[in-house]
Amino acid sequence: MQSHQASAPIPFLDDESLAFAGRIFYFAEAGRAEELSELFEHGLPANLRNDRGDSLLMLAASHGREAATRVILEAGGDPELANDHGETPLAAATSKGETSIVRLLLEHGARGGARLHARR
Repeated sequence: MQSHQASAPIPFLDDESLAFAGRIFYFAEAGRAEELSELFEHGLPANLRNDRGDSLLMLAASHGREAATRVILEAGGDPELANDHGETPLAAATSKGETSIVRLLLEHGARGGARLHARR
């Protein structure tokens, strides 16, 4: 696991660590709010990003996972954190018609000028 920083060297991760990281991102996509909440209580960074720059919040919001989106936001997830394509969680939720998630993101500081980029 790493925080996404363009200039930081990527540390070597063993298979067990990579599997654990995969589970964390799966929890966000699948809406596993309880598991995420427990991990945040143990120090997991709320703005953790994957190799495409998608944050946990981006994954939860774009998959319509309201409870997980709320947990991530309450743990300090940044609603303005864009992925490597410049797409924000608000743009992703808007493009998928996830009105309750759009409202939640706006309540937590997302700005309405979200950009949406087509994935290639």
